[in-house]
Amino acid sequence: MSRVFARSASPHQPPHGRALGFGASTPPAAPSPPGPDDRQTEDSAQQQARNQAEPRSSRLMRLRLDHPRFGLIDANIRNVSTHGMGGITDAKLSAGDTVQLCLHDRASVSAEVRWTRQERNRTAFGLRSEEPLDPASFAAKNDSATNARNWDDTVLKPLDEHHVYTRFRPVIAAKRPGFRRV
Repeated sequence: MSRVFARSASPHQPPHGRALGFGASTPPAAPSPPGPDDRQTEDSAQQQARNQAEPRSSRLMRLRLDHPRFGLIDANIRNVSTHGMGGITDAKLSAGDTVQLCLHDRASVSAEVRWTRQERNRTAFGLRSEEPLDPASFAAKNDSATNARNWDDTVLKPLDEHHVYTRFRPVIAAKRPGFRRV
């Protein structure tokens, strides 16, 4: 049985002039106007882009949170990003709570608890702040990443080509056990 794909004047011929059969293509469909399903897809894509994790700066520091139920809470902050931070605390926080971040360099910032997880009788949490944060402002004052001071460049800089620091010089006088001076 062979199929012939020839032009025929049959009533079953499509309007574009080609007979349909094995290997025949259909005419390209006209683009349809965006419907409600397409808008939902765009909204979900935008929402997914917003919910993606942004770059975090790893920090380990203590910070106080002002919670409406628990009052002032001590928390260990593990990482900071421009729109939030993650940490761990002894208080039983729950997602959706609003807390005030008591920052050292400026007034408190309002933040929402986005997620919580129990870790060994403590609560790990993620906060999303209402105002953007500067992760560099949470760095230590002598942090080499912030003020470009490096131990090797400043402290161990040799005075001249043949200089040897005292802690690297050989010991000249040493106490020898079993040897007495009279």
